[in-house]
Amino acid sequence: MSSFVALMMSGGVDSSTSARILQDQGYSLIGVHFLLPGKDNTLQESGWKKVQAVCDDLKIPCQLLDVQSIFEQSVIRYFVDSYKEGFTPNPCVMCNKTIKFGMFFDYAIQELKADFIASGHYARIKSYRDRLYIQEAFDKTKDQSYFLFTLSQRVLEKVLFPLGELTKKQVMQSAKQHHFIQETYQESEDLCFVAGHYVEYLSSHLPHQSGNIVDLQGKILGEHTGVHQFTIGQRQGLQISHPEPLYVLALRPQQNEVIVGRKVDCFSKKLIIHPIYNIQEVSKTKKRRCTGRVRYRSEKKPCSVTIHENSAEVLFDEPIFAVTPGQMLVLYKDDRVMGGGVIQSGA
Repeated sequence: MSSFVALMMSGGVDSSTSARILQDQGYSLIGVHFLLPGKDNTLQESGWKKVQAVCDDLKIPCQLLDVQSIFEQSVIRYFVDSYKEGFTPNPCVMCNKTIKFGMFFDYAIQELKADFIASGHYARIKSYRDRLYIQEAFDKTKDQSYFLFTLSQRVLEKVLFPLGELTKKQVMQSAKQHHFIQETYQESEDLCFVAGHYVEYLSSHLPHQSGNIVDLQGKILGEHTGVHQFTIGQRQGLQISHPEPLYVLALRPQQNEVIVGRKVDCFSKKLIIHPIYNIQEVSKTKKRRCTGRVRYRSEKKPCSVTIHENSAEVLFDEPIFAVTPGQMLVLYKDDRVMGGGVIQSGA
């Protein structure tokens, strides 16, 4: 009897191709599409309609799962509150932790009685010394291991990533061959719950609040209408006339101030991350050497990690530009994810 897999399906190329691959590998499948806040699934171009068409073609069942309430609580509220508090969040990591590999994982295993769950993430799972690790995808240009550092052993034992060994080019070719893609296809990198620019979305949730843009000495250089409109390292949009380029160095929501300065002042070597995930379980010592990535797509840089109870101090060999509180620091040993945490501060 073949293993039963619950596959998360958005209606896009990656999850549709994942369905075909899993079916070809002999798994029995159900495609599950998430009903998200503000999405009209009755529209012909909606993700749900696309999932239904793909599943009809593959002759597999599909299901619409209402996750609106938990998504509002765990992702949207986190997203808005983080900006309100002067942090720059990563909602994709939070969605993976709480919904895709949290609530949905439990639902699939317990309610659907699935043997495994699967997704179209570009990542792999590697066994090393009796432990499972997230491993970078074969296609480094599409690798999504950064977003998966919170996954526990319990989850990794029952997760399949069908695209981990493939390139995006191969996936696109397969999608065209099986008519999962339209000629007008364009890959989206926007947040799934935000239509347009995120600042416009935040403005509908957070009131405009005028404040000052100041330098490190406290001199007022300009005004802003909300700290949520800025992020560390930002250069554009300051609307300040100054002899040299200025960058956002820090946000102080309590004082409603945006701190700016020279680019040289925007580098940090030491970071504090809290909370942390998996690092304590992986490392047998309080200190270890590895590489760290401070944002998605950034280059991994050598660092030393000192582990505490639920936090860690990370010291990079060389200063890192625009370390941003609220973003995720993910640690690697070669191509294995060793864990990570939420950046609280940089110095």
